[in-house]
Amino acid sequence: MVANVKEHWIELGAMRHHVLEWPAAGERTCVLLHGFMDAGATWDLVAPHLVNGGARVFAVDFRGYGEGPTIPEGAYYYFPDYISDLIDIVDALGFATTPIDVVGHSMGGTVATLYSGAFPERVRTLALLEGLGPPDHDPTGAPSRMRTW
Repeated sequence: MVANVKEHWIELGAMRHHVLEWPAAGERTCVLLHGFMDAGATWDLVAPHLVNGGARVFAVDFRGYGEGPTIPEGAYYYFPDYISDLIDIVDALGFATTPIDVVGHSMGGTVATLYSGAFPERVRTLALLEGLGPPDHDPTGAPSRMRTW
């Protein structure tokens, strides 16, 4: 584990989510979302720069990755589940009513796009690194569809 990093274990229903935190005294909160076949710890070279800029930084291990929870054999990992997990994790960390900065890479960029589009009031800024967004639907219906899920 990298120095000055705190681990959080957040119990949500039957799942135990893993979140890393790089603490800072700043007023901004940044949540980092990893790509496919990565984990929250892959942000270890980026997070300290955000902390130096005054942000409190969190990196989530999505279900099925890193120390994140797994689902039963034969089940599937769906993007709406990642968004639901993110909402619950952000709420559990105490940011339900405080807009956050969201950074997503690759798969995490898609999660960040869907989360931000469905819940724009929860996002202060959004940065995407190779995130493509929802692939095969009319984009005008995506926010309400995601909110409904």
